[in-house]
Amino acid sequence: MKSFRENLSKLKLCRRRRDQVGAFAALTVSLAFMVLVPLAVLAFELQHAQLVQKQLRVVSDAAALAAALAFKDSKYLNDSDKKLDAQAAAVEFVRRNNAAGKSFGNVQLVSSVAGAHPNAGDIQLAFDYDSSKEVVIINMAYGYRPTFANFLSLAPLLVNSKSNIGVKGKADVVIAVDVSGSMFNGSPPQPWTDEKNAIMNFCDILKSSAKDNVHMGMVIFAEHASGHAGADYRFTGKTVELSQTDPRYDEIKLVLSPINTNLGNTNTQGALEQAQKMITGPGHRYDADPYILLITDGLPTAYYSGSTAITGSAALPKALSQGDLIKVATVSTTPPPNPDGTIPPATPPKHIMVHSLGFFHGGTADMRDGKDFLDSLNLRANQSSAPGQVYVVDTIDKFKEFLLKMAKEDLGLVN
Repeated sequence: MKSFRENLSKLKLCRRRRDQVGAFAALTVSLAFMVLVPLAVLAFELQHAQLVQKQLRVVSDAAALAAALAFKDSKYLNDSDKKLDAQAAAVEFVRRNNAAGKSFGNVQLVSSVAGAHPNAGDIQLAFDYDSSKEVVIINMAYGYRPTFANFLSLAPLLVNSKSNIGVKGKADVVIAVDVSGSMFNGSPPQPWTDEKNAIMNFCDILKSSAKDNVHMGMVIFAEHASGHAGADYRFTGKTVELSQTDPRYDEIKLVLSPINTNLGNTNTQGALEQAQKMITGPGHRYDADPYILLITDGLPTAYYSGSTAITGSAALPKALSQGDLIKVATVSTTPPPNPDGTIPPATPPKHIMVHSLGFFHGGTADMRDGKDFLDSLNLRANQSSAPGQVYVVDTIDKFKEFLLKMAKEDLGLVN
């Protein structure tokens, strides 16, 4: 009997210990769940807040562009009234946009965002104009409420952005886009798809912000350059001519969209030659600043001799020699006749400014050699009083950053 009781007691003790272990395990899982889930939510929210910050900067940049254009095109003569037009344009632009897929709530105009406390989803916007620098200044504060803040009854996080845009005149921009074999999509990366989408997004930004102030033309190039007498059928219809009446944003997107690369060598000389011909041709507006934007991913490997494309080491000096020709070229600044037939006086002819964007996705050596070439081209193609920009990148985010920078600086960005 005693043995039976002892066994029963031991059995009960084992069960009790097992229940305790099970309870401890359940408690451990519960505690881990309570800790890990909030941490995961917090990490997600912080990452999303960073995305909101980046996109808010894009919105404030574009709003400043809209304000600068409204200031310049205002029908009023005094700065105080022009500021009101520019201020209204900035507020209206922000109201029509969003950040990270979330539409803004109220957009409130304030004298300063210092100490701002906007409600969740709302924007407080401060507008100013620096007459000494001819710059419009946009400061924005956004109330961002993470999901966890709702549970904890926390106030919205404050996300700030500031943009300064100069008030400047019109710009005509011819982009020369490299579609040579080295841009061919791999699996991954997809340099051509990324580049094409970035340029098309650039067109959308200009369309929404610059409107008619910036007109565009386009030359594509590989072993040949579109528009050149020697170009083969693959380049037929791929030139978008500069126009005095049409910004051509949509047409550039329409032409770019179906293009695939792997079209051979890189005829930079031919591309620059065609871009120069376009920017000095009848499509250029007399009151617009002329720009060529060269987008390439490698050193020149082909050039034109008459109408024939030739490959070889002479391609690099041929491209630099084309830069020499661009440097001395000018565009006409003679305005159209007055209604009475008289001709207004022309201002001094304008020189072309060349900007270069090297998208070198192949590695450090490519970037070093490519930058050396583009720096040399920059010196030979631009006036010393107005040097162009050379921007060498290896990621699509930096590529997009340069294009946005280009869009702003054509209108006189001041950082």
